[in-house]
Amino acid sequence: MTEASTGGTERRQKLYDSVVAPIEHELLAERETLNTRARRLRQVLLGLLVVEIAAMVGLFGQIDFGGSGSQGSGEDNAPVLFLVAIVLTVIGIAAARTLFLSGFNERLKNKLVPAILDQYGAFAFAPSPRRGDYADLLVEGLLPYYDRLQAEDLVTGTYRGLDFAMVEVKATKTVRSKNRTRRQTVFDGSVVSVALPKPVQGSYFLSTDWHGGLQGLFSRLTGDRIRLESPAFEKLFNFFGDDQIEGRTIMTPARMEQWVAYYHRNDGRSLRCYMQGARMHLALSHASDWLDGSVAAADRGSLQGQLDGLFNDIEHSLSLVDDVLLFDPA
Repeated sequence: MTEASTGGTERRQKLYDSVVAPIEHELLAERETLNTRARRLRQVLLGLLVVEIAAMVGLFGQIDFGGSGSQGSGEDNAPVLFLVAIVLTVIGIAAARTLFLSGFNERLKNKLVPAILDQYGAFAFAPSPRRGDYADLLVEGLLPYYDRLQAEDLVTGTYRGLDFAMVEVKATKTVRSKNRTRRQTVFDGSVVSVALPKPVQGSYFLSTDWHGGLQGLFSRLTGDRIRLESPAFEKLFNFFGDDQIEGRTIMTPARMEQWVAYYHRNDGRSLRCYMQGARMHLALSHASDWLDGSVAAADRGSLQGQLDGLFNDIEHSLSLVDDVLLFDPA
């Protein structure tokens, strides 16, 4: 188990060649085998559909629609049974590929993601975590108000000697306007929880935006905005806390530069952070999914693009530790 430093195009390419490519080759070969089986099944079902339609046409030609009553109840039901058989066959044709590839994406994720994470630190991976597995990461008010939350891809372990956890989250809420009701996404990204190298005595909030969800956090505070002598930092962030002196000790000029750089590396997406005691919680918006269901139908180039998104999310979350928490200006 290695704890390689994050970042670097050359290093990522080496990781891809040594770790990802062999697994990718194996899984893409499996996918091609499954696609071949699906095509064969569709061909068989198409042949069966032709026979069923021909039989039904022939049956209709023999039915006495004049109502002579010569047909038995079995013959009366035959058209309906043939129609049901035709419908089921059409459904089978449409669903053949999905049937064979239904578990492919899960297998791909369960093989690739742990192998990639293993190159960064001592991590465990749960693609479909239970609520209790990640509940401690969702500090009250860290996310905007939501009434439905989906979570996947939980990563837990240690990085640079610090306890680390991360989960992919999509939070939505119901929006009603006039006679319409719709779901609105209020957050889509990573929620990270990491041990602080040095615990803080107070409670502190760092945010690139202001939203109603922060009120839950501020309700536990009696603090104010901490004024800092960095126009570049204060242009991007709101920093609140209940101890002005400790707050300035936490947010030194060098640390503020690192936060600004970290924000820009994430393409200026929203960022919210809560520090209390020995932990930091971070909500970091991003637009990528970790090997979503479209991988089953993707070509190799599309898979490479999704892997790049996976690398970006992992490295950006871990760089919070490398470039901010453990940053040493000396």
